Amino acid sequence: MTPKTWWLFTAVVFTVLLLPALVQQGMFLDGVSYACIARNLAIGLGDFSHPHYTATLYPVCYEQPPLVFWLQSLFFRLLGDHFWVERLYSLCMAIAASMGILLNARLVQGASHKKGAQWLPILLWIVAPITFWSFSNNMLECTMSVLVLFSTYFAAKSVLNNHLGFLVIAAALTAAAVLSKGPVGFFPVVAPVFAAFFLKRTGFLGGLGKSFFMLLGTLLLLGLLLFSIPGMQDYLDYYLHQQLLPTLSGQREKQVENPFSFLLDLLSQLALPGILLLFYLVKTRFKGVKVSKSAFYFIALGLAGSLPLMLTPKQSTHYLLPSIPYFALGLAS
Repeated sequence: MTPKTWWLFTAVVFTVLLLPALVQQGMFLDGVSYACIARNLAIGLGDFSHPHYTATLYPVCYEQPPLVFWLQSLFFRLLGDHFWVERLYSLCMAIAASMGILLNARLVQGASHKKGAQWLPILLWIVAPITFWSFSNNMLECTMSVLVLFSTYFAAKSVLNNHLGFLVIAAALTAAAVLSKGPVGFFPVVAPVFAAFFLKRTGFLGGLGKSFFMLLGTLLLLGLLLFSIPGMQDYLDYYLHQQLLPTLSGQREKQVENPFSFLLDLLSQLALPGILLLFYLVKTRFKGVKVSKSAFYFIALGLAGSLPLMLTPKQSTHYLLPSIPYFALGLAS
């Protein structure tokens, strides 16, 4: 089993898990709804701050932030009104997420990653059931996963290279993640402080300052969009008071009986990646295996993207999707 063979194996697994569902009609209801809103934007029904679902149900859909609808509408404008357009969008997001995983690993692990199994984090990520299910069903978290992966990449790059310019890019990507799925997209702002603590082992206060700078930049960019795009202030007001805050207080959704069940969901999603990793370690007879500092960095990011969700009364397994790549990276490290 040469590295090329493992890459081929990873590509085959990636294709087998995604393509059969992506070439068929029919999806989870939420994914169908998101595709409908994107298609409506493409044909002129609604706009960025007034996405339109149907004439009777959510004629102006304030239920989710609008960025993913707008991005997907570009595919409909370019390719036309076909059932496979949203599938192609999801496939592109899956490929982009794979690239983001690879870039994060190469940046953090450096030369040791080039000598190791570069394909491994991608394989561990794609075999998590919620990963291929979400990308097969056009969930908003798919786009958010791409944005947070590239955000943490530039945030860590800023710390490792001591360059604030990368932090501005990271802040812009974090703002885009928030515009894709709401406040859960803020978690990449902890990447600089984690990078300073786990990777550099020095300059913890500097990392903390960079995290604050990144958060401030994200908020400023969101504020600029809020006041520069017509209708966005009304969008924010409705989203906060009719969707987000009632959901967090348990008024809109049935509260979960045991918030720790979300932790069990996370462990169940990581079971298959863990089994595959164990198989690989046995196959290589644990040669050269050690727990690296990058493993702690990635797992800390995964926990930052998942554990806060336990505090919310509304929990769904696909909310874990943006954190799964970091657990895969941590296990591979």
